[in-house]
Amino acid sequence: MGCALFIGAGAQDQAAQAPDQPAAPETATAERRDLTLRVDLAGRVDSESRRKVMLDLDAFSGNLEITEVVVRSGPVKTGDAILTLNPEPLDEAIEDADIALQAAQQTFDFAQQDQRILAEANAIRMERAGDSAENAQHAFEIFDRFTGERIVRSSELRVMQSEYSLADQKEELAQLEKMYEESTLASETKEIVLERNRRQIPISEEYLRFAKDDLLIARDYTYPDQKEAVEDALRFAMTELQHAQLQTKMAEARKITEVANAQRALENAEERAADLKADREHTTVSAPADGLLTSIALVAGDQIRDEQVIAEIVDPEAMVVTMMAQPADLRVLAVGDNVDVTFPAYPEVMLSGEVIDIAAIGTAQGEGTAFPVRIALKTRDPFVRIGLNCTVRASRTMNNVVTLPTKAVHTVDGRRVCYVIGRNGAPQEREVVIGPSEGDFVQLIRGLAAGDSVLLNKPEPQQ
Repeated sequence: MGCALFIGAGAQDQAAQAPDQPAAPETATAERRDLTLRVDLAGRVDSESRRKVMLDLDAFSGNLEITEVVVRSGPVKTGDAILTLNPEPLDEAIEDADIALQAAQQTFDFAQQDQRILAEANAIRMERAGDSAENAQHAFEIFDRFTGERIVRSSELRVMQSEYSLADQKEELAQLEKMYEESTLASETKEIVLERNRRQIPISEEYLRFAKDDLLIARDYTYPDQKEAVEDALRFAMTELQHAQLQTKMAEARKITEVANAQRALENAEERAADLKADREHTTVSAPADGLLTSIALVAGDQIRDEQVIAEIVDPEAMVVTMMAQPADLRVLAVGDNVDVTFPAYPEVMLSGEVIDIAAIGTAQGEGTAFPVRIALKTRDPFVRIGLNCTVRASRTMNNVVTLPTKAVHTVDGRRVCYVIGRNGAPQEREVVIGPSEGDFVQLIRGLAAGDSVLLNKPEPQQ
């Protein structure tokens, strides 16, 4: 479907116009047509399968010196030697690891022995603390049931005994005095007997006073003090037992942790020693897969470290084209679309491809955004190799859209405008929204409808 383009009035009308009248302005009409969009994007041949070639060690973290570069680039098979390395630093590390392993084993053995000794010592301590608590409990019970009562009661009995003894002595003296008054004994004999009994009275009175003091001391001091002493002894013994229980538990818990740490250190030492010995077998860097080895820039004498990427192995059978698409290009490209791939180095080669992935998240590029795109090559050519630059061509037809010659769209103060021919023939400015273009035509999204007539050129300002 073509686009109608009207250039002013007819030729006869122009001939009939007076020579001094200006020519009618050129116009165009918005019309529906099929618009085919095309993109030519720069790409690069790559491989879907890339395996890094690197030094892969488990424990050694230092640098190793390259002794020989066996293969620098080209085809390799899995397991092919690529680099050989000097193993001396690894041998030294293995020797150090073996010494550390012996020390860790000794530390673990000592920790286990300490744990056994501690368990035996704790058992003895708990037995002693338990015996002390049991003895203190018995002492308290004996005091509470027997000893405490005897302390006061024995003093009371001594007071009673002294009182009774004094009373008996006084009564006996009185009887003697009465008896001797009627007796015919010699006065010297009477006095001797009576004086002897009289002398016992103050002594018994003094003993009675002592007994009363002893009772006071027993009731107010001895009994409370001894009761407090056995109670304190029981309390102290029970507290010591509780402390012993807690301290033995804490000591055993600490020892368990110490043994566990020693065991973990031993396991780590064993693992490191084993890993270093395994690393010793990796002093030849081998190909991890079949494919093409990229170029290695290292030479004998260079140092490399663990996980340093040396090169890559690519699978030439998994060729893809990678490229970056601008947002406008995504009008044309979609996953599953067929595209043509050409190569500037080989103009005679054109391969078919299929879009297999368009990134959902764009990547900053300059002041805009670009989207990574991957294309699978459906056909092959022996000239096409990994790393070759190429051009991807794709097209998409937009059916029955409103179009206008690009020349009829103007920019005024940053706006897109057209000049529509009004009913009175005077041009009217109208803002439009345009879409993609093909050649001399552009899609009109908003602002005009099919059949609207516009000026091709911006009208001259009126005087």
